[in-house]
Amino acid sequence: MTLERTSHGYRRTGLLVLLSLIIFAGSMFGRELLPPDEPRFAVIGLDMARSGDWVVPVSAGKPYLEKPPLLFWGQAVGFLLFGKRELPARIPSLLATLLLVAVIHRAGRRWFGEAAGTAGALIYASSLLTLQRGAWC
Repeated sequence: MTLERTSHGYRRTGLLVLLSLIIFAGSMFGRELLPPDEPRFAVIGLDMARSGDWVVPVSAGKPYLEKPPLLFWGQAVGFLLFGKRELPARIPSLLATLLLVAVIHRAGRRWFGEAAGTAGALIYASSLLTLQRGAWC
């Protein structure tokens, strides 16, 4: 595989991720956190940022062990960097969605060719469920 083919593939992946970011950015702004899950998850991440306890997520004073803490760690970092708003609560989910677009493109490209990788990434990014929940917390 030549360097030109590899750099072209990374540029295509970058363009697909950028396009997905533009699409999902619209759902991140201008709305409040939707009950019941988004506010609860955001409060857990906010409590983690405030308390400095990064090991065990806590909800209403009790350990919250129903989900892995990666989402809450990302939210806590977002709250520390950007303050107490809705946007930092959504950033980890958006990053995960964008990462999955890139992985689908790269894996599809490697296994089935450029057209299939691009089509797979576009189908995932434009599916209704991804569009609805790609930037939810």
